[in-house]
This record gives sequence, structure tokens and C-alpha cells, in this order.
Amino acid sequence: MQFKQLTGFSPNEYLSRLRVHRAKELLISGSDTLREIALKVGYKDEFYLSRRFKQYTGASPSSYSRRSFQLVAVLLTPYSSHLLLLGLEPAVTISESSEYVKTNGLEPPQTMMFINTNCLQNR
Repeated sequence: MQFKQLTGFSPNEYLSRLRVHRAKELLISGSDTLREIALKVGYKDEFYLSRRFKQYTGASPSSYSRRSFQLVAVLLTPYSSHLLLLGLEPAVTISESSEYVKTNGLEPPQTMMFINTNCLQNR
């Protein structure tokens, strides 16, 4: 009962969401087959993964892996939650204070460099 109060999900649903999230990462970044991904995330076959995947994302794994993704960096931490509400997950969140990031002994950056990540889109 405490688990659901803390997370908002039953232990089984929480585990399923973690598995689907990991499957999304593997679909985007790898070249594994759907069967291999299903086994890696703890499902017995690709058909069960497909059902769970569609339940939580609204898309099939094959259509999800073909989507083009943009990498987004967020300068202020509160904007991360805004992007998550829009269905975008920031690749990097940069915080201006040590409230969210431990920066003991590190000097704040003097310059900021923006990097073109289009080369990462050819997956």
C-alpha cells in the first residue's frame, strides 16, 4: 500500500512502465530486433511487449522506432517538467544552481557552446 502512495502506481504497473521506458531507449538507440528487446526488458516475447508498449505509449514499437526525434537541452530545471507534459523528454537539463546538481568544487561555466546534433538523427 505504501508503494502506491509514494509512486501513484501498483508495483506491477510501475515495473511495466519501467520496462516500456527501457524498450523505448533500446528502440531509439539500438539495432536489436523486437524479440531481443523484449527479452532484455524482461518480457517473454515481442507480442506481449507490443501490447504493453501500445498500452503506455499509444504507438506500436515499430512505428515508435521510425519516428524522428529531436534532442532538446533545457537550461532551467522547471522547464523539464513542461516538456515532459508535452511528451518531449529533455536529453540534457542544465541547472543554474546547486539546488538540483551537486557542484562542490566546480567553477560555473564561463561560456556556453551549442552543438549541432543533426548527425545523431540518422538512427
